[in-house]
Amino acid sequence: MPKGLDSRNSVVLEKTESGYSAYLPDLPGCISTGESITDIKYSIREAVEFHIDGMRIEKLPIPEAFARDFGLTFKMDVASLFEWFPGSQE
Repeated sequence: MPKGLDSRNSVVLEKTESGYSAYLPDLPGCISTGESITDIKYSIREAVEFHIDGMRIEKLPIPEAFARDFGLTFKMDVASLFEWFPGSQE
């Protein structure tokens, strides 16, 4: 990665009928669900760590961005954003 670029990874948050789901496009198979955005932000980090641990056990290649400490950037669909920040609808 070029020097000075942020190595944070995008997490896509989506509203579901029962809460929220999250996944990382750059880490196929790593998903999580939760009742609230706060829940999902916590559970997806645990899911990433669990997923990476499993990849290590299976001796699969770890994506470079996840081979060391990593950060996450959350992206929401518009409906979820309005629900999270209800004052923005007025």
